[in-house]
Amino acid sequence: MTEQESDFTADYHIDCTKPSVDEKLRIAWQKIVDMLAEVTRVPAALVMQIHPTTIEVFSTSNSESANPYERGETADLGNGLYCETVLRSQAPLLVSNALADPDWDHNPDIELGMIFYYGVPILWPDDTSFGTLCILDNQEHQLDDWMRDLIHVLKTSIESGLKILYMQQQRLQATLQLNQVLESTIMALVSTLACRDPYTAQHQKRVADLTVRIAVQMGLDSALHQGLYLGAAIHDVGKIYVPSDILNRPGKLSVAEFEIIKSHPMVGAQIVKDIAFPWPIQDLILQHHERLDGSGYPAGLVGDQILLEARILSVADVVEAMSSHRPYRSALGLDAALDVVRSGRGILYDADVVDACLLLFEQQQYRNNWDSKIYADQRYQ
Repeated sequence: MTEQESDFTADYHIDCTKPSVDEKLRIAWQKIVDMLAEVTRVPAALVMQIHPTTIEVFSTSNSESANPYERGETADLGNGLYCETVLRSQAPLLVSNALADPDWDHNPDIELGMIFYYGVPILWPDDTSFGTLCILDNQEHQLDDWMRDLIHVLKTSIESGLKILYMQQQRLQATLQLNQVLESTIMALVSTLACRDPYTAQHQKRVADLTVRIAVQMGLDSALHQGLYLGAAIHDVGKIYVPSDILNRPGKLSVAEFEIIKSHPMVGAQIVKDIAFPWPIQDLILQHHERLDGSGYPAGLVGDQILLEARILSVADVVEAMSSHRPYRSALGLDAALDVVRSGRGILYDADVVDACLLLFEQQQYRNNWDSKIYADQRYQ
């Protein structure tokens, strides 16, 4: 921001972080200025919007008589416009006849023939400036009380719309801050797991990347992506309760040991159950080992009983697990992993998810990036 812009924002009480007015409000305000011009019998009724160095005609009446102001027109601040005084003082201004008033006889609006002006400030709920609501005429007027009252009622109506926008922005900012806190919580869980079991931590990170890429390939709403990534990034967090000698043991596990391994989705879901995520992360963790035919665990869910996000995660989980090295076995390779999900398409794994995954790895650049990342991550473990 330039020094001039800084001065203007202070002088005119401007806050540049406010939200934009949506089309519904714009249409409503157009009706307000049209009605105001007709009732008060003036050529121009305007909503003006203030910017860091300019003021803009935001809405202008479609008056039958000559109205010299067009929507979208701007004028530089600092030239002594009527509206500037209103915004500086945040108080109404009445100029009955600028030609007869030495304070206003050089006002730029006189060049447009506008010698009468009455305007009031339009303020955001925190008392920063949006702009003004005003009427102008090419002849002298004495402002009747009913006209003044009407303009103030309409000002209140416009400011009510701004209050709604302001509250929506405040809620959005609060949601973003909450999401940042939740994301930090998840990353702390990932870091905790990485200290204990670097193989599982790296697995979760790669699975999270692949899960989101599959979702993108499927054309799913981008609003799902953050939740998918974060849930996938901690889908194995329940393994923190699995003894290390079981988790990383080479060779076949006993039935009892495998039952302990199979408990990790329920344990993970319990770990996050009291965190108010805006995404279904608890279910994502709980269901990532479920299979379409009911052969999965822990609940033996079938078909659409399984959350879509969990169906995506399960495919990514299998592909990564088979592609990469583990302490108890060598990597089986990407082609073997893709063959497994391909053979389970529509039986164990969601057909649309499998198709998206296979299409993704048909892209040579993505396949090369995947192979190099798997190699690099394993090389430094």
